[in-house]
Amino acid sequence: MAGTVLIEDTSAGIQLEQELRREGFAHIVAVKVQGDKIMRMRTQTPKIEAGRVFIPYDAPWLADYLHELMMFPKGRFDDQVDSTSQALAYIGTPTPFDNWMEYARLEIRRQDGVSSEHLPVTFNHPVLGFGVRSCLGRTILRSEDGFYHCSLSEWESIQGTKGIVLISGADW
Repeated sequence: MAGTVLIEDTSAGIQLEQELRREGFAHIVAVKVQGDKIMRMRTQTPKIEAGRVFIPYDAPWLADYLHELMMFPKGRFDDQVDSTSQALAYIGTPTPFDNWMEYARLEIRRQDGVSSEHLPVTFNHPVLGFGVRSCLGRTILRSEDGFYHCSLSEWESIQGTKGIVLISGADW
């Protein structure tokens, strides 16, 4: 069961929201859409391309879902594409709670004596088949997980390389 239900803030959406509240759904969020469906999906595509979106491997609906995503915007249907883009936007929206979690994460790390230099930075590059040379002279090769991993100081020297996409870790 869904913990949060997103509903477009339109006349039909307002009626649906009222009905769901009568049915007992407590956490409903009205979403004000901006731009067209193509623009909204284009904004979320980097998350998918970076491998940060996970879907069930063997769900009975998977083939239809992936077909709709791959056919977009030329396909017959686009409702799942639209709800996917809205869900990814909602999940990626910072909340006041995020700041508290960031503080807790940094405080625990400080108490454990872990500095940011000990934590890896993960990045990707769509074309690199070879390694990336860091400021420390090390050649960073693509690892088995399909990404590149380096230290924070190495990241600072290569982050400006054209085409590199940060996956995680530079915000430690």
